Amino acid sequence: KGLLDPDFYLNGMITAGPGTLHFGTHFTYSLEKSKLDSDSNRNQASGGWVLIPFAGYEVHTGPHLFGGRLAYELIKGDRKFSDSSGTSEVDYTETGGEELTTTFFYEYQMETVTLGTSLEVVAAKETEIEANGLTGNRHDASTRETLNFYAPMQTMPNLPILPHLAYFRSPPLDPSPDSSPASSLLLSCARS
Repeated sequence: KGLLDPDFYLNGMITAGPGTLHFGTHFTYSLEKSKLDSDSNRNQASGGWVLIPFAGYEVHTGPHLFGGRLAYELIKGDRKFSDSSGTSEVDYTETGGEELTTTFFYEYQMETVTLGTSLEVVAAKETEIEANGLTGNRHDASTRETLNFYAPMQTMPNLPILPHLAYFRSPPLDPSPDSSPASSLLLSCARS
């Protein structure tokens, strides 16, 4: 419930060599604290703000399109949270956790369908939390990977369909040395 953080983008592109250089910045700002109420309902706000510059390069040769993109959370403000799910309300602040996102993609374009794949790797710094004057480590530095397969199809005029298969791999929730990474598979089909 509630509003999502507003997103602001500034984008540009330049022809460079055989391809195109895309660059810009992405800024989000939360209008309110992130809140969890006594019924475990959470609002949509992040409770903070972040500035993410990015750059990418793509090359289009015949039916092939390939490239990469790099984005970094250059400035990530503190995130404010309010948790009322327990016996008393706790306000806490989360700091750190900046992420570096690297994405590589390849697409093969045919007349009515495009076959595509991408690999996204997100490296996140350690996150700390402060609540009631106490500070601690919330999340260790970690890496998440996502492998995507997609095939947007133009089945009828004005009715594109986007089947998508994604494999996610992230650090284990349990920090013990014997725990293995968490992984999941997602299959979706949407009208774009």
